[in-house]
Amino acid sequence: MESKPGDAAPTLEQVNRWVRQLRCVRYEFSNQWKTPDEFRASAAGDCKAKCVSLYYLMKAHGAQNLMLVVGRESISQRGSHAWLIWKNGSQYYILDPTNRSAAMELHGFDAERYIPHYAFSNGGKFRPEVDG
Repeated sequence: MESKPGDAAPTLEQVNRWVRQLRCVRYEFSNQWKTPDEFRASAAGDCKAKCVSLYYLMKAHGAQNLMLVVGRESISQRGSHAWLIWKNGSQYYILDPTNRSAAMELHGFDAERYIPHYAFSNGGKFRPEVDG
């Protein structure tokens, strides 16, 4: 059964279902960020639109410890990419509804993949400090 706003935090299974659903939405780059309503109306979006929609969906269903991150998906990538980092219990996950169909467990920093430039959450924006 799908959780409703106000219920307990979403389970990993629910989040993976949402990530898969967003992964299936047609990719369409935009220079501007779309709101979740604009994304739904257009039935297409880029990594920013998919992540903003997932962020708001998860927050509406009680998710805590959630950040929207902008950086590079790989060291060889020229442009920027957006994804979410979610702490569920003691485990951190990368949620990338543009390139992945499920949450990816985050185990430390990898200098080659998911390189953050800055992040946003309810507490404001942050510039991650990464040794390397």
